[in-house]
Amino acid sequence: MVVDYDTNGNIKKYGTKAFTYDSTIKDRLINCGGKAITYSSSNPLLPQSYNDMTFSYEGNRLIKVEKTSANEKISY
Repeated sequence: MVVDYDTNGNIKKYGTKAFTYDSTIKDRLINCGGKAITYSSSNPLLPQSYNDMTFSYEGNRLIKVEKTSANEKISY
């Protein structure tokens, strides 16, 4: 398995999967394997969605993950 890192030590490539990082917020992952990761506008370090999942928080604590394609919800 080939693993490639950037100068900050972030994984850029793992096998055939590529990772992209934000140029504005250092080390923030914005794309994983061609799928975008969106972040909360109120806290730009908390992921809001990835692939077909959405994330809900109470403060900085993850409280719910919803997978829309399978209509699944996990609450904490």
